Amino acid sequence: QQVEQKQSEIERVCQLLDMAHYEGSPLSKYIRRPEVEWPQIVARLPELASLDHEVSQQVLYDLKYAGYVARQNTDVDRQKRLAAKRIPTGFDYKGLSQLRAEAREKFERIQPLNLSQASRISGITPADIALLMVHFDGQTKSNK
Repeated sequence: QQVEQKQSEIERVCQLLDMAHYEGSPLSKYIRRPEVEWPQIVARLPELASLDHEVSQQVLYDLKYAGYVARQNTDVDRQKRLAAKRIPTGFDYKGLSQLRAEAREKFERIQPLNLSQASRISGITPADIALLMVHFDGQTKSNK
């Protein structure tokens, strides 16, 4: 119950920071600047002065690192999508003439099971993975 109360308080404070503005932007955006600390926020929104230290620190971390967390979540989602794209066992990479020779050789030698594994092979570029995705997506559509 305490965890729920704390989370609820964090959400309430984040909403307040979204609604309050400073220099034409919401305080929630202003707080992301590296030089901005909690006392500067309290100076602009005095009702936050009595806020529990744990809550204020969590709000500060959540807002400062929101961009990083979003990027990590995007990467996780991408890896999940790539893991779902299976590569047929014994697939002949030589048939993909657009694939770089280095990538073709590594794929032939390692035989990744899915695109997620393929993307983690040293020396494999996003372009190599994109080429495989296009190839397998095209095969899937033509098989339907």
